[in-house]
Amino acid sequence: MYPHALDEIDGTESVHAAIGNELSEELAVALAPTTDATFSATLKQALVGEAESRRAETAVLVRALGREVDQLRRAESLVEEVTGWIARAEETPLTDLGFDALHERHERLAGYRDRWRPSSASGRRSSMGRPTPAQRSA
Repeated sequence: MYPHALDEIDGTESVHAAIGNELSEELAVALAPTTDATFSATLKQALVGEAESRRAETAVLVRALGREVDQLRRAESLVEEVTGWIARAEETPLTDLGFDALHERHERLAGYRDRWRPSSASGRRSSMGRPTPAQRSA
């Protein structure tokens, strides 16, 4: 356990409680200074097994968080791209655009949406019955 492992815990949780929460109550009891248990090979094996299990769980969590970071970075990039395009597009009022220009804007926005939610692109069609840009490129 790290020396400062309990610094972030609100209250006065004991080392015994922390070990019980992280590993198991049985190990916490066996490792408690108030018990007569010796640090046997069996206890060591149980402790190492629980620690390895926690390390494996932590590795899975780290990978999942890495994927989340990647997804958030992609989202940030897409949001910046979309907001930049919207800022430029808003320079021309919608009332000044014809049907083709309005349709092009609609398709572009649909393309942005499909890039963010690619799983929804396969079954979606535009309101005009034509395939979306994502469907045309598939």
